[in-house]
Amino acid sequence: SQDNQLCETPLCEVRYHEMMSGLEHVSQMEEHFGDELCHFVVSELALGGDLLEALKQRPGGLYERQVQGLVRQAARGLSNLHDRGLAMQDVSL
Repeated sequence: SQDNQLCETPLCEVRYHEMMSGLEHVSQMEEHFGDELCHFVVSELALGGDLLEALKQRPGGLYERQVQGLVRQAARGLSNLHDRGLAMQDVSL
């Protein structure tokens, strides 16, 4: 049976961790913990850096081939999620 509920809280990654586990091009959660005030989600280190920082370093923009690769990876990640019945509302490159 499919769960057709929308999960709009920051803890959705915790709720759907098992379904997202092992997917290529999807950041993986390593652990989570919290106290009475905060909850922390620890994910794998993304060594590629932040897209905004990359754009700041290249004010003229990125090369088309670079952008194609980034968008291809994001699309593959989304496709992998969709194959497991998941949809994301916040996508990062």
